[in-house]
Amino acid sequence: MKLLYKIYHHYAYKVSKKITKPGLRADYVVDANGHVLPYVFFSGGQMALHAEALQVLETAKRSHQ
Repeated sequence: MKLLYKIYHHYAYKVSKKITKPGLRADYVVDANGHVLPYVFFSGGQMALHAEALQVLETAKRSHQ
């Protein structure tokens, strides 16, 4: 079962700033039925977290303690 989450842009906040560009890498998984499931993922690159994202993480951490 595949879940799809729709998040409106006004609920979003900046997470990070790209320092160096990541590359895209292709790979695949073969499931139990023998189906080949290709996918692409980011590899490498660097980013710096924005202060707003760090604040959200700190708030979440405090609420779970």
